[in-house]
Order: sequence, then structure tokens, then C-alpha cells
Amino acid sequence: MTAIVTDACASIPPELAEGPQIEIVPYYIHRGNESLRDLLDISHQEFYEWLPTARELPTTANPSPGDYLQAFERVAERTSEIVTITMTSKGSGAYQSACVAREMAAAYQVCQIGCMLMAADTLKYCIWAGELAEPGIWRGLCSTSNRSSASRRVSLSLRGRLSPGSWN
Repeated sequence: MTAIVTDACASIPPELAEGPQIEIVPYYIHRGNESLRDLLDISHQEFYEWLPTARELPTTANPSPGDYLQAFERVAERTSEIVTITMTSKGSGAYQSACVAREMAAAYQVCQIGCMLMAADTLKYCIWAGELAEPGIWRGLCSTSNRSSASRRVSLSLRGRLSPGSWN
């Protein structure tokens, strides 16, 4: 089995997130002096109910490399192949955090994909990557000796696969 590690911005539906194949790394929501982990410490419903009463708007922070590393360690208990998918590095620091964690997790087979798109499209990448979750398929695409160019090849391949109209 290939596990997919993504972040809360992918908006994975709860019924998919509960399975063993997907691990979600939370973003941080800062409201006042509180630091909350999206989907763990606060649900979307709780956030939406609080928002109209906010005196100042909340801020967010992407997951740290340590957050991704912990996710890699959790999924490594059930699989040897990990694909991590984040939104574009142009929109978030999550991609860079995941890359740093991948380097820290040299013992694991981790393929890093920056989908070059924003949040909603990250979900599409996660679903498509899950469809490719045959044993060994990611090893050739994401060899540890050529990780950065492999990530680019996979990202470009996925972008072609996920062209507008392919999700109608």
C-alpha cells in the first residue's frame, strides 16, 4: 500500500481521511493567543461559528518539518511507500516544510509532489495518486538519488492528467 500524506488545505472529505491510506497534517490557526491545529483542535463548523464574533481576523501558519516528519513516521508503521502532496510553494511554505522533512526521513521511501496548484486541486492530486497506489509504482518515479527532478516529472505528469475537463 502507498500512503498519501497531505495537509489540511487539501480539503479531504472525512470519509476518505479516515482510511489507512491518507494522513492529514494540520495547518495552524492563530486566533488571539491561541494556536489551534486545523481539524484536530477546531473543526470547520466551530471555526465558521466563531468567525463572525472575531474582533480580529485569525492568521494561519503552515505545518513545520517536524509535523510532516511525525506523519511520515506514523504512516511508515503501515507502509513502506509514502507520497506527500502539498499545494504550490508559491502559495504556502508547506511544500518546503515537507521537503525538509523528507530529507530528515531518509530511512523512508518518500516521494514529494508540489502540485503547482492551490488547495482544491491538491485534493484531485491526492485522489489520483491513490488510484496509482500499486505496490512499487512510486519507487521508480521518486528514486532517492534523483528526488528533485523526479518530483518535477511526477508533478508535470499529474498536471497533464488533471487538465481542465478531466474531472467533469
